[in-house]
Amino acid sequence: MRTIVWFRGKDLRVGDHEPLVRAAAEGEVIPLFVLEPRFFGPGRVGRAPHRMQFLLESLADLQEGLSQRGSGLVLLEGPGTSALPGVAAQWKVDRVWAHRGSEPGGRTRDEQVGRALQVPLRLFEGETLAPPGSIRTRTGRPYSVFTAFKRAFLGGGPFVQARPAPESLPPLPSGIGLKASEVPGCADVGLEPSTRLLPGGEQAGRNRLRKFLTAPGDLYEVLRHRLDREATSRLSVDLKFGTLSVREVWQRSWEILMKYLADGDPAQNNLGWQWSAGCGCDAQPYFRVFNPVRQGERFDPSGGYVRRWLPRLERLPNRYLHRPWEAPDKVLREAGVRLGQDYPHPVVDHSRARDRFLRVARNYLRGRGGDAGG
Repeated sequence: MRTIVWFRGKDLRVGDHEPLVRAAAEGEVIPLFVLEPRFFGPGRVGRAPHRMQFLLESLADLQEGLSQRGSGLVLLEGPGTSALPGVAAQWKVDRVWAHRGSEPGGRTRDEQVGRALQVPLRLFEGETLAPPGSIRTRTGRPYSVFTAFKRAFLGGGPFVQARPAPESLPPLPSGIGLKASEVPGCADVGLEPSTRLLPGGEQAGRNRLRKFLTAPGDLYEVLRHRLDREATSRLSVDLKFGTLSVREVWQRSWEILMKYLADGDPAQNNLGWQWSAGCGCDAQPYFRVFNPVRQGERFDPSGGYVRRWLPRLERLPNRYLHRPWEAPDKVLREAGVRLGQDYPHPVVDHSRARDRFLRVARNYLRGRGGDAGG
């Protein structure tokens, strides 16, 4: 049995990789990654330089992990919808296995590849702890309140246990001209690497997880909102690219840190930020309006975050750090801050903008016959 194990940019690891483990136990394996033109084509790489840097580092680490176990990663120039069916026939594979994607674009791609392949495409769960859409209300509808969703989620266990990385893998099939590919570096694709980014790869992700669980994890409940403290896991990018399995993070964090979030892709970023901002499909009342100044004063009270990223303001006293436009002229001069030059005047008057929004929202909801709180 010869299997292509298709790595797709959200499962770049050898640990807890069910398609890889099961395929290796049943015959020959061809680990494959497709260099999609929309990411790797001319002029495309520079559109998301930080993401691409992490991806290239993660691919290099994946190549190392596969090579250490006797196999190797094969790179294929895309698009995958046409290139993958072609090599599947050329290499006489019996099947293609991969993790199921949950995002619309990925689902569409998989449908197209599945129709074009002359062999079965099997998709395994593993991108999320529970398959999308599997946790619903008693009436079969999606939850609109997070707490109720969480209770249902926790009551739906036990969850699938993470699988250990295989100790060895079969070599790439002989006789068809395959060999492990050389993963390009940043310089090869015209990227200037940034030293300020988190390093990519499964090993780097495991180091981050280990560090978090042995230090700030115990204080996450108290410090998770503090911008001036390194109290979060910093695992969002690992979860986005799958250099760490979400199941492994869950298991090792359970005793979790289970309830603490880490962002990283559309499901986490878009919906998470929409919930926080009160503009998503949830039950947050319309009159709860985010105040960025109060958030800064509450969660960055010492000003460490602002002073790091806005060094022009570092000499301002804490009292005015989050609202420099209210500082007296003498205080601004002593801090070397010139409003309108070193730091802009406010673009929005938050108080007036809040009142305007509440007025519009109240009238709109009244017009729909909804409850606008009087």
